[in-house]
Amino acid sequence: MNEQQFVLINDMIGTLVFKLRDGMGKSLQEALQIVFNSDTVKHLCNVRSGLYQNGSLYVYDLLIRELQFGRFPDDIFE
Repeated sequence: MNEQQFVLINDMIGTLVFKLRDGMGKSLQEALQIVFNSDTVKHLCNVRSGLYQNGSLYVYDLLIRELQFGRFPDDIFE
């Protein structure tokens, strides 16, 4: 992972946390726990997936879908 990828991924993680906190009324602690325990963030941190190159709203939608259905929507990599 290069420095640019590192910055993009960390910015995206911060955005996901604050969207959960502000959009869903989660506490900061709850939002951090949700994000860091999600498969979405695992895919986001895997630079080979390319997920970090997408917009934050798209990745947030994937996280919400994971929370709703109990699993990461794997069909996005097809």
